[in-house]
Amino acid sequence: VGCSSPEERFAEKMMQANENLENGEVEKAIAILDKLKDDNPKNPQILENLAFAFTQDEDYFTSAFYFNELAKTFPENVDYYLYAAQTWIKAGDTESAIRDYEAYLLENRADWNTWQQIGDLYLQSDQTAKAIHAYSNSSQIRFNPELDLTASLLATESGNLREAEAGFERLLIV
Repeated sequence: VGCSSPEERFAEKMMQANENLENGEVEKAIAILDKLKDDNPKNPQILENLAFAFTQDEDYFTSAFYFNELAKTFPENVDYYLYAAQTWIKAGDTESAIRDYEAYLLENRADWNTWQQIGDLYLQSDQTAKAIHAYSNSSQIRFNPELDLTASLLATESGNLREAEAGFERLLIV
């Protein structure tokens, strides 16, 4: 070890952490990654491995924290917001999941699946108008008659007749 370069030592430690994760020794992997993070606090490889390690350890709040740190530090990779949102859902924090899905959708407006998922979260948190909008967006990107029907029925129930009419028209056209 004394003769190896810092890059070689880093690679060796990362390999040890990955082996520990593969063997189910998550705590050991996290300890190695934490030490590496002390020396390289902004290294995306370390932060990403920590996020996934905490997910594997079912510490979803810490995992989501690391995914959010990655998203803020590396805004060009908005997938970190998607990972954070999915982790917040596992943690039971709907509002944080919505916030991260919204950040993700700012850059990925054509992701029909994420529109549907955020629609479900909006509906769970009694944000019916936003749920209707999300479901409609999802179905417009990738037509889903059941989703259009759900959005139209929700619009009808909430008194948004214009949105309900638009949804029913799309269904009638098909």
